[in-house]
Amino acid sequence: MRGGFLSRLFRCFGRAREMKKPKHPGLAGIIGQPLDHSLSPFIHNLGFSLLKLPYVFVKIEIPPAKLSRTIGALADLGFIGANVTMPHKEKVVALIDSLSPEAEAVGAVNTLVVKGKKIKGYNTDIDGFARSLELRMPGRKFPTAAIFGAGGAAAAVAYALFKHFDTRNFHFICRNWRKAKKNLSGKPFFAGLLWADFVDWEDAERAVRASDVVVNATPVGMNDKKSFPVSPAAFRPGLAACDLIYNPPLTPFMRLVKKGGAKTIGGLEMLVQQAAVSFRLWTGEELPVEKVRQELLSSL
Repeated sequence: MRGGFLSRLFRCFGRAREMKKPKHPGLAGIIGQPLDHSLSPFIHNLGFSLLKLPYVFVKIEIPPAKLSRTIGALADLGFIGANVTMPHKEKVVALIDSLSPEAEAVGAVNTLVVKGKKIKGYNTDIDGFARSLELRMPGRKFPTAAIFGAGGAAAAVAYALFKHFDTRNFHFICRNWRKAKKNLSGKPFFAGLLWADFVDWEDAERAVRASDVVVNATPVGMNDKKSFPVSPAAFRPGLAACDLIYNPPLTPFMRLVKKGGAKTIGGLEMLVQQAAVSFRLWTGEELPVEKVRQELLSSL
C-alpha cells in the first residue's frame, strides 16, 4: 500500500522534480482539500524565482484519509516543507515529530518544516494575522473580540489577539456551540482567556455589537451562498473587521462590513504575511513581500 501511494506521489511531482537543480533538491507545497482557490503556489514560486532559489511549490490535494501517508512521504520525496490548510490543520498535529510553542498552544499547524526524516509543525497564521492587523491599525488594542468559527484558524486568530493585542474576552460564533466549546476549551492557550462566550450563529449580532474586533475564520463566502446573520449597522465605524478569506478579494463579509463603516482587513495581507514566515522557515531567506503583494494585487 505505501509503495503504491509513494509511486503515485512521485508521478504527481515528476514534472516539478525535473525543474530542480541536482545539487539542491527541494520541493515545497500546500496540503489541503479543496485547493482550487489557493494562491500559495503563486506566492512561493514567485519568491523562489525572485531570489533564484532551486525549489518548486506544488499543490497536494488530498482527503483526510490520505493525510497520514502523505505526511510520511514528504521526506522521501525531497520536500523542505509544506503549508497545511483546511481540513487538515488540526489532524496533522498527531502525525508529526514536534511542534513549535505557538502550534502547541493552539493545537493547529499550518506549516511543516522537514529536516532529515523529522517534521516539525509551526503555526504562521498567528504572526501573519497579528502583522496584518498591526499594519492596518497600528497601536490599537482590542479588549473584546468576536470570531466566526471554532476550528484551527479561529484558534490561531484568538491566540494572536491574546498574545499581541491584549484581548481577553472572546465571543466564538458557531453553528454548533457545544462542539465548538469542546474543541477550543481543550487548547492550552484557552486557560489564559479572561472570558469566553460560545454563541449560536443566529445570535451573532449581539456578539458583534459587544466587540472591538470581529474576524471571519470560516469558509463562508469562499464558494457558497451562506450569509452572516448580522445587520450592516453592527459593523460601526471604529470597529475592526477581518476576513481570513482572500479569494475572492471582496467577500460577502467584507461587503457587509463596508456598508456599516467599520475598518476592513482582508485575507490577502494575512496570506502574504504568514507566507513570509513560512518562507523564512524553509529557506532562511526573506520573502520579497512588497513585490509579491504587488504581483498578487495585479493578478486578482
